[in-house]
Amino acid sequence: MTNFEIFCLSELGSFRNGVNFSKRDFGNYHPLINVKQLYHGRFIDTKKLVTLRKGVTKNIKSYSVKYGDILFARSSLMASGAGQVAMVADHTPETLFSGFIIRFRLEKTEKANPLYINYLLRSSVYRQIFQNIANGTTITNLTQEVLGNVQISLPPLPIQERIAEILGSLDDKIELNRRMNATLEAAARAIFKSWFVDFDPVYAKMEGRGYPLPAEVLDLFPDELVESELGLIPKGWEVGNLGDIAKNIRNATHPSDVSSDTNYIGLEHMPRKSIALDSWESAQKISSNKYSFKHGQILFGKLRPYFHKVGIAPVDGICSTDILVIQNSLKSTYSFIIFLISSSKFVNEISAASTGTKMPRTSWKYMKDYPVVLPSKNILDVFEKLITPMLMRIIQNVHSSITLAEMRDTLLPKLMSGDIEV
Repeated sequence: MTNFEIFCLSELGSFRNGVNFSKRDFGNYHPLINVKQLYHGRFIDTKKLVTLRKGVTKNIKSYSVKYGDILFARSSLMASGAGQVAMVADHTPETLFSGFIIRFRLEKTEKANPLYINYLLRSSVYRQIFQNIANGTTITNLTQEVLGNVQISLPPLPIQERIAEILGSLDDKIELNRRMNATLEAAARAIFKSWFVDFDPVYAKMEGRGYPLPAEVLDLFPDELVESELGLIPKGWEVGNLGDIAKNIRNATHPSDVSSDTNYIGLEHMPRKSIALDSWESAQKISSNKYSFKHGQILFGKLRPYFHKVGIAPVDGICSTDILVIQNSLKSTYSFIIFLISSSKFVNEISAASTGTKMPRTSWKYMKDYPVVLPSKNILDVFEKLITPMLMRIIQNVHSSITLAEMRDTLLPKLMSGDIEV
C-alpha cells in the first residue's frame, strides 16, 4: 500500500502575485500571461501574448515565470473562474504574469513533482475546493494565504512522476488530435479559397500553366472569367445567395420535452475560429426553450458574431437560441457552405451588419441574402468528395479526445488516492 504524506501548499513552495500595469505600460518587450491563457489545458498557452514595455517594473526576476510554475486565476466574475490552474512549460525569457494571477513556485522538489501537483490541483475535487473558498459575491477572489493553507496528499516522488507520465500521455494524444484537426481544417480552407475565392485553377488554365489537380478535375474548371455583379467570376458559374443552397432549421424544444442526458451546446462551448466543436454538457439544468440539432448540422453563433463561433455539430442535441442551426439544401453544397460561412470574410461582413450596440446579433433573414458565387454542380461534387473524409476525421478526433479526457478524469482521482496502483 502506498504511503501518502499530507502537506499544505505553503510547505512545498512560495506564492507571488503578478505585476500590476496600466494601458500606458503596453509595449513590445515583456510577454505577459493573462488569465485567459490559463484556459487552454494543462499548460499555459504562450503563443500570442500581449507585451509590456521595457522597464515596466524594476523587479523583473521576481515577476518572471519558469518551467514548473503553477498559475492560479486570482479572481473572476464567475465563481467557476477563480482558482483556474495551469502550469508554465514553454515560454520566452522574462515572461511576466498579470496581477490577476497568483504564482505558486514549487521549492521542495524532493517531495513533489510540479506536473503531478498541476494535475492534482486541476482535478474536479480541487476545482470545487477553490470555488468554495473563493470569497466575494460579484467578484470571487483567492489569496496567497488561502491557497497556502490548501492541503494535498502526496505519494512518494517516483509514483508521482509515473502518474504524471500516465496522465500526460493521454493529454498528449488529446493535443495531437487538436493539432491534427487544425491542420485538416487549414488544408480544407486553403482548397476552398483557392478554388472558389481566388479562382486559381481558372487563372492557371487562362495563363497556360500547370495546377496541382488531376487532369480530369482541372478540365471541369472553365478557362475564362466573365463580368458579374460581384466582379469577375468563372464562365458558367452563377451569382446567387446563401439562401439558395442552405436553410435555417428552427426546431424549438421546450425544457419539459428534453431528457437530462440530452447533449446541450451553448455559445460558451463553441471555440473561436475552429469548426471542431469539442465541448458540450448535459441538458439537465436547461430551463428555457432551445433549438434541436442533428449530428453534422452547422452551428453559427449569432450573438456577437464577431467572436467567430461556427462549427459542425459532433452529436445530436439542443443548443442556445443564440445559435443558428444551418443545413445544406443540396448534398453537394455541405462542405462548400461550411467553409463559406466560417470564413473570416463572411463573419466580418455579417458582423458589420449586426443590429444592437452592446450585444449585437445577426439573423438568418440577413444571412440568407449574402451574395455567393455558385460553382457548377460537378465541381461542387468533386470538392465534397475531397473534403468529406477530412471533416469526418475531424469529428472522429473530437470524439476520441472526449473519450481520452473522460479516461484521464476517471483515472486521476483513483491514481492520486491510491485506489489504483501505478
